[in-house]
Amino acid sequence: MKSESKSESIVDLTTEFCGLRLPNPFLLASAPPTADAAMIKRALALGWGGAVTKIIPPDGMVITDVSPRLKALQKDNGAIFGLENIELISLKPLSLWLDEIREIKRCFPQNIIIASLMADVNEEQWQRMAIALQKAGADALELNFSCPHGMPEKGLGSAIGQDEELTGLITSWVKAVVSIPVIVKLSPNVTDIRRLALAAEKGGADGLAAINVEHFSMHLPGQLMFRAIRWEAICTSCLLLLCFVFL
Repeated sequence: MKSESKSESIVDLTTEFCGLRLPNPFLLASAPPTADAAMIKRALALGWGGAVTKIIPPDGMVITDVSPRLKALQKDNGAIFGLENIELISLKPLSLWLDEIREIKRCFPQNIIIASLMADVNEEQWQRMAIALQKAGADALELNFSCPHGMPEKGLGSAIGQDEELTGLITSWVKAVVSIPVIVKLSPNVTDIRRLALAAEKGGADGLAAINVEHFSMHLPGQLMFRAIRWEAICTSCLLLLCFVFL
């Protein structure tokens, strides 16, 4: 039996998302592994189709991480199976991220870079950031309405994503000033996530990112924690394979 040549056996993983063409559907989520240009470029060089930046704050916003901010998750026998992470958003301001995005796109023009951003309920701030990120070369924007760590107390993150009116309003502010796709990152810590998704759609969102951190698994004991996290991991893996929920 004749074996297939190497070229014949390669599977085309090219994917289209919100009008963007990705080399493959695997994107790094907004998290510590996308904290700067060097880390993102290293991932793209290894084959990732794109990346979502760590959440970018506006210039002037003071971000202070607690330390330690990682906690080992252990089964009853002491075996470590994961880490809890309460790291906050990027410590780098918008002005530095604009240069980082330009550098990434210069080196990897065919890969997709989605800029994740967060601000308070201020139209001028959201619009100024969105315009600047688009000009820097971001292929799409992710509006983070879902971060549960340290930001809701300031009226940001999931404080916005738990409010239907604010979700739709801020989405419409950003859509009014950019031409690239706008994705809304939803919080799972709501009574009915569908209502927030519809609010984002009404505001003009091109897609949804599902989801940010679940609160339910925090502080559960031993084996119960393991079972909760294992189920959450399965759900999250499915969502990562889907990448995004399309409207």
